[in-house]
Amino acid sequence: MKFMRNIQTGKGTWHRLGKHRKDIQGVFFEIKEKSNSLIPSYVRGITQKFKKGGAPGPGLGREFNARGIVLAFALVAILCLPHRAYATPIGAMSVGQKTGDVSLGFGIDYTMRRVTSSDSGDADMSSKGFSIVARYNIVSQLSIYADGGFSDIWLSDPDFKGYLGGSFGGGFRLSLPDPHRSRFTININADVHNTQSGNGVRSVNNFEYSGAVYAAFKNLNTVTYGGLQASNVDLSFTNPNFNYSSKYNLGGIFGLDQFITPYVFFNFEVHVFDVQSVEGSVGYTFF
Repeated sequence: MKFMRNIQTGKGTWHRLGKHRKDIQGVFFEIKEKSNSLIPSYVRGITQKFKKGGAPGPGLGREFNARGIVLAFALVAILCLPHRAYATPIGAMSVGQKTGDVSLGFGIDYTMRRVTSSDSGDADMSSKGFSIVARYNIVSQLSIYADGGFSDIWLSDPDFKGYLGGSFGGGFRLSLPDPHRSRFTININADVHNTQSGNGVRSVNNFEYSGAVYAAFKNLNTVTYGGLQASNVDLSFTNPNFNYSSKYNLGGIFGLDQFITPYVFFNFEVHVFDVQSVEGSVGYTFF
């Protein structure tokens, strides 16, 4: 920072460089021109559109530049890597505030929960994977979503480490009052998911269902939310046959949605008590 102030005031090192200043300025100018040429023309076009007409997203009246768009695509690339997690975050509250809004997201998570069986007692279950989520707003207060991806299932007793298997599910969200008109909403969310995994000797089918009630507050480009969740899993193993279900069914959820550009957002969500999970996703919304 001191060096930059010296440049602006003509003092210090920059002043003592004398005749070499023009050469240095030329190098910086060349770097700037080359970096601009690396940004696709359509990205610059989108940037200019934002600056002239404002952002079309909810509460997004600020200008966005190309660096924000490049950062958004970098985050998408990172989160799309197969980290072996699976779950659908309740978040993306900023998306789907008008009838017909559509969003597409990519998410990863790591989940742990305590399960119990009348035959085998308690055990620890964990799941890791990635998923793709599509959401559609039927009306401004009601949205539905479907997701699919891959996940593994690990169990501590008996020692079971399953490979990545198919996962899919869906659900809905109801918001009151109209989130398109109010910054504060009370939301009801319900979903079901099914995951299959195996290790070549034994296989497992996991059916999970949950419901949540939570409050959300929108401020400019950010939505924070928190509330209560009730959930349960039914684990069915083969060879030999035995079943597990959730030991704890009531927990809490806390999350954050943040728009990086008017169209690109990311979500971070934490679940506690009934299940311990950390979830992250990046999405693109179509207005």
